[in-house]
Amino acid sequence: MTTHIEITGTHAPFENGHRIAVTKHAGSMQVGIDKQYNALIAEFRSGSPVLVDAAGLQVCGPIDIDGARGLARSVLSGDPRAITGPQTTLSLALALFHVLDTLDFADANFVTGCDWEEAEEEDVSHG
Repeated sequence: MTTHIEITGTHAPFENGHRIAVTKHAGSMQVGIDKQYNALIAEFRSGSPVLVDAAGLQVCGPIDIDGARGLARSVLSGDPRAITGPQTTLSLALALFHVLDTLDFADANFVTGCDWEEAEEEDVSHG
């Protein structure tokens, strides 16, 4: 398990002084405990986003795309521990911001190959 996370490439600070950095190396860290009080270990890749405060202390993360996908799946599946987790919203926001920033999502055609304004609307049933 990683005890020290090296970061690089910090993003411009947000209004509260927090900024996004990325990990220099892959690793793993404890992110909580399960119902039986066993440690929950999350692995992350090199380049995973980490939210740090103005002093450079870790606020949230690192979380890689696999971790974000797993967390999102748990939330969408209705897992109450994931939904009410103290870092859930911040972790998903961190992952989303990093992905969008990395892909320069301002041009949706880059990712999807379609023009969002001309795309057909899909009827989605609720409930």
